[in-house]
Amino acid sequence: MTKLDNFQALSLIERVMKDGVAIKTRADAEVKIAAITGKSEELQEKYFQLLANLGSSHEDNKDVQSALLYFKKIYNFGLETEDKMRSEFGLIMSAGVYLGIDDYENLDRVCKLNDSLASNSGIELWNIWKTVVSSNRIISKKKKSGWVDFLDIATTFWCPTCGDPMEGGPGGNRRYLCPSCGQLFDPNGNAVN
Repeated sequence: MTKLDNFQALSLIERVMKDGVAIKTRADAEVKIAAITGKSEELQEKYFQLLANLGSSHEDNKDVQSALLYFKKIYNFGLETEDKMRSEFGLIMSAGVYLGIDDYENLDRVCKLNDSLASNSGIELWNIWKTVVSSNRIISKKKKSGWVDFLDIATTFWCPTCGDPMEGGPGGNRRYLCPSCGQLFDPNGNAVN
């Protein structure tokens, strides 16, 4: 394989991103471009777009494993280029795939990876996914016991710190205790000393 420079790589990306180009052709181009060191800003952006395009194309074709591979590449590319937005995009796309296939264990893992990025963008979306993961834990436990109480899940107070369900704590019905992290909260979710 001949070594490409930034200009050749940009030209290659432009050719393979046109409508009707086979996924395999785009994937082969991605492998060549990934080997380039010292990518220009423009090439980095185009490479990111190529990865996103490949991941979405595989997701559209119901090839979940290949889609996740490219979304992981986006996450890692963001880490390499110190671009949190790219890393978070890769995680968001992965989370969407895991949610679509009801893989709550990996959805939880992706949520924790996002927490490690310390990014404040999309925090509401991540909180929703964390709630879905916690709700699934409760449903799984109750399914094992032979019943599911959806009203219980809908009316449960969730810990704002760790996302696990809380219980009525000491001090009557005005306080809630998170058994996972041991924190006590008022009905508004404020920590109580």
